[in-house]
Amino acid sequence: MSSSYQTAANGKAAHWGPSRTQIQWREGDIAFLLPAGQYSPSDRLALLKGHGKGHLDEKATGHPIIILCRLSEKSDHVLATTVSAYSSGPGNNFLAPWKQTYHRSKNPLDFLSFEGSERVNNKIPALHLEGGSWAKPKTSWVYSQSIFVVPVSVLCRYNKACGKQLRVRPDSLDFLRRHMEQRCRTWAIRQRDLRAAEQGAPPAQFASASSWRAPSQTTLPPPPNPPAPAAPPTWLGAAGAGPAQSKSWASIAAK
Repeated sequence: MSSSYQTAANGKAAHWGPSRTQIQWREGDIAFLLPAGQYSPSDRLALLKGHGKGHLDEKATGHPIIILCRLSEKSDHVLATTVSAYSSGPGNNFLAPWKQTYHRSKNPLDFLSFEGSERVNNKIPALHLEGGSWAKPKTSWVYSQSIFVVPVSVLCRYNKACGKQLRVRPDSLDFLRRHMEQRCRTWAIRQRDLRAAEQGAPPAQFASASSWRAPSQTTLPPPPNPPAPAAPPTWLGAAGAGPAQSKSWASIAAK
C-alpha cells in the first residue's frame, strides 16, 4: 500500500492532530489510523500481522480509513477499510493501482474510486464525501479486500479539510458496504471478529478466523423476510447482489 497518504500525514502532523480526546465515531466517518509505531505493545501484538495473531497489515496503518460499522455508540472497536493513493501521483501521471505492476495481481473490480480518481469502468459509480474533499482528489481509492477490526484507541481525527470532520455520503457508504459484502473474501469473518472483540474475547480468539472461507460463507445472513433480490449488477462479478441494506449495519453485524 502506498505511503503517499502516510508521508503527508506524518510530515504535517498539525493538519490531522492527533486529537486523543474522546471522539464519538459514527459509521461513515473518515478517521486516521495511527502509524504502527505509535501502538502500545499490547495493541501491536493483538492487531498486526507478523507480531502476534492479528490480521492488520502494518502498511495499512498511517492512512485515512472509513468506519464501516460500529455496533453501538459505546463500542470500543470498529470495522474499517483504508483509503490510499497506492503510490499514484504526478510522478507516474496519476496511474491507477490496477495498472501498476506491483498491484497487477489484484482484481481491478476490487477497487472503488472516490470522485476525481480514475474508475475501473463507467458502470461502477464513484464514491462521494458528504461535503469537503480529499487532500489528494485524483488518487483516492478503496480496495475491497482491505478490511479490519481495530480499537478506537488507535484512531484520531483526519482533518486535512480545514478541520472539518470528513464523512462518506450515506448512499456511497451503502454502496461500498454492499460491494464489499459481495467481493471481500473476509467480510463475514471480520463481522464475527467485531462481535467477538466487543464481547471481550482475547486477541487470539477474535483473530483466529483469519483464513479464507468459501464464497458461500462470506456474506451475512439476510435480514428477516427480505424482499426479492434485484438483478445482479454485471460489474460485481458475484452470484448476485442482495437487497439494499440499512444505512446503519450495527443491527445486522450484532446478530
